[in-house]
Amino acid sequence: MQGSVFGSRRSLFGTEAEVGGVDLNLTPLMDVMSNILFFLLASVGAAVVALLPASVPTRSESAGGQEPPPSQVLVTLQITRRGILGSAANERLSREQTAALRFELPRRTEAGAPPWDLPYEELTRRLAAIKDRYPASDTVILLPDNEVPYEVIIRTMDAARGTGGTARTSNLFTKVVISDLVR
Repeated sequence: MQGSVFGSRRSLFGTEAEVGGVDLNLTPLMDVMSNILFFLLASVGAAVVALLPASVPTRSESAGGQEPPPSQVLVTLQITRRGILGSAANERLSREQTAALRFELPRRTEAGAPPWDLPYEELTRRLAAIKDRYPASDTVILLPDNEVPYEVIIRTMDAARGTGGTARTSNLFTKVVISDLVR
C-alpha cells in the first residue's frame, strides 16, 4: 500500500502536501473584467446622447428667396436669469404687429423660490395665443444664456411644444431650434 494514493504523501497539489502553498494567477480575470467595463461604459454613453430631439439651422438654396406666408411667424425665446423674453417676426408684418407679439415673463422671485423658477404655464398660454393668431407657425428658436441649466432648456422646449405642465396643448411649435446669440 506504499504506492497507493491513500498511503503515500501525494496530494492533489503535488507529491508532498504543503500548507498554504497555492498561488492564484488573477491577471487573465482582471483583463477580461477591464474589457467588459470599457464596453459597458461605452454603450451607456452612446444611449444618453440620443435623448434630446432638437434641430440645427441648415442652409438651403431653394428656400432662400421665398417669403413666409402671412399666417406664419418665427418665434424667438431668449432665456436669461431674469426670465424669458419672447418675440415673433415675419417680413410681411408691420412693426406694430410684431411689437404686439413681444412679451417678457419674469422669473418668480418669492421667498424660497428656486433660482430658475420660470413661468412655463404662462409661456405655453402666450405661445398658444400666437399659434391661434398665426396657425401656420411651427418653429421656435431658443436662445439660452451660458449659465442656463439643461433642465430649464428642456422644460422650455416642452412648454413651446405644448407638452409641459398641466395645460396639455399639443402641437404648438413642433420644431425647436437651439441657437446662441452672436456677441
